[in-house]
Amino acid sequence: MKIPAAAAGPFGQTTFRDRDAHPAFRSQERQRVVPRLLAGARSYAKRAATWLPSAALLIGIALGPPAPRLIAADETVAVATVNGDTITQREFVEALRRSRTKFSDATKLRQAALEDCVRFKVLQQLARDQHLLDDPSDAALRRAFVQENTRRTQASARGEVIYGPKQLTWESFRLTWHDRIQRELTQHLADRAGPATEAELRQFHTEHAAKFTAPRASAPQPFEELRDHVLAEFHDEKFADVFLRAVTAADVRPNAARIAALEPNTPLADQVAR
Repeated sequence: MKIPAAAAGPFGQTTFRDRDAHPAFRSQERQRVVPRLLAGARSYAKRAATWLPSAALLIGIALGPPAPRLIAADETVAVATVNGDTITQREFVEALRRSRTKFSDATKLRQAALEDCVRFKVLQQLARDQHLLDDPSDAALRRAFVQENTRRTQASARGEVIYGPKQLTWESFRLTWHDRIQRELTQHLADRAGPATEAELRQFHTEHAAKFTAPRASAPQPFEELRDHVLAEFHDEKFADVFLRAVTAADVRPNAARIAALEPNTPLADQVAR
């Protein structure tokens, strides 16, 4: 599937709502969403294990000579493209930092970081295609980050209540944005598909009985008791299928030499500037 550019959508004007940062709301969201997300992640991981031809993408890194270390990771220099959209040095270094405790092998770490960047970029592209996002670039997301913290600063100066921290970190903003846009995409795709029929939901309940079976129970809970939960799982599964197909079909073009020159400890350009 070739992911085309879509018409401009409303995301450029979107800011985080105070409600989303409210501790009580976040707690309720975690209780409702986290179990489904964990189950979905396990299912997705099994299906997506072979989505990216990692060895082919990174063979130049594994076999090539050691690359010179960079002085700083620039947010304008590309290390890869995904369907023509750029993954920058800065994005890649941040992905290396998020994964560095999970891998001792440098090649596997870079492979995992690239896959992380590709998945995030595909999510942005899907949001653009569904008119939920104007611009899937890292620069656009960082502008939204600055705007959100500016809003919080101004609201605090006016004496307004700010739910959550007065200033968000980049990683917390990025994670919150990811979760929110994934929920919006899931709902948007469900709305476009139309209401699920009773027969579809009952079939899904039967085919995914393990999802609806309590620990140490011998059978799933009856459909009638779990209809809303079954519907939510049904929509999550539909989104996961769309996302997996988009990731699998993505045209990923890494620059092996630039990737090999980056490490988790590579400074970011703005850090060097300070």
